[in-house]
This record gives sequence, structure tokens and C-alpha cells, in this order.
Amino acid sequence: MIAMQYSFTLPADYAMSIIERRIADNGARLDGLPGLIFKTYLYARRDDQELPSRENIYAPFYLWRDTASMTRFLTGSAFAALSQAFGRPRVRSWLVTKAPAAQWVTSQTIARRTIVPIAPDEDLPGIAKDREGDVLAWDAGAWQRLRMDFLSEPARREANSAAQYYRIGYVATGGGQKAA
Repeated sequence: MIAMQYSFTLPADYAMSIIERRIADNGARLDGLPGLIFKTYLYARRDDQELPSRENIYAPFYLWRDTASMTRFLTGSAFAALSQAFGRPRVRSWLVTKAPAAQWVTSQTIARRTIVPIAPDEDLPGIAKDREGDVLAWDAGAWQRLRMDFLSEPARREANSAAQYYRIGYVATGGGQKAA
């Protein structure tokens, strides 16, 4: 499995209702997509009273069954339309060691993403055995670890946390593929 995320930072005065409307209108278009396990339509708002963000952000998070599925999406018409509307984003990807079932993710309303460096002396086999978090993955190019947690209500923020919190606008579930 491969996790993938791209992000658009939007102007401080951007009407985030536009993003919420795009999600409501287009979210279900990826339901049933072959090779997609799930896509969470994530966004963060500066004016969110419970989960304020430093920036307005649209940052969907995908879980793919394999690289061929991810490649078909990135070279397809949906990604081309997104790139035409907002510009071609930097796409980050991670090798997944743990992921929840898509159906469980559909019942959650908040995502918390944390990315931390992997120390040069860190036990790489230990990364694959880590069980703390909903999606666990790592980037062997940047030597970083990803943890994505899906929550049903806002969690207490830790001081100096590197976590980015998002609202989940919709969860598209793929063509019957299940996470392990």
C-alpha cells in the first residue's frame, strides 16, 4: 500500500466554503475507483473555532493498493482538472506499514497528521512493527515517518505539537479493496 497527499495553501481571505462545496459536489466521484482503498477530502480553516489552522488548506489524503493505481490517477483526467484549477501540486508518498479499514474511516470527522524525521540510528525493521496510529508509513527518500490518525471528535492539542489537524469533508472508498 502507498499513502499519498498533496496540499494547497489558500489565501487567508479565501472563502473556504468554495472548497467545502467542491467536496460536497465531487467527493463521491472516486467511490468505486479501482485500486483506491480510500481518499479523505481534508481541509483546514483559519477561522475554525475548534480546530484553528495557521493557514487555509485543502490537502486530500489517499491510500492506494499499489503504484499502478496511483499512477493511473496521477496521469488521469481528474488530477489534470485539479492541476488546471489550482496548479500542479507537490505530491508526497509514503510506504504504508499499517492502515485501517476504509469503512471505519468513513465514520470519522477529523484527521491529525504528524510527520517526524527518522533518526540515522533508528531501527528500520522497528518502523514496520510500530502500531501506534491509524495509518503508519515512511518516506525512504526524505527519511520521515508519517502518522495519520482519524478521530470522531477534536483531540486535545499537545503543546509544541508538529501535528496538522484537518476536517474530513468526505471519504471516498475504492473498488472493494481493503486495508490491512
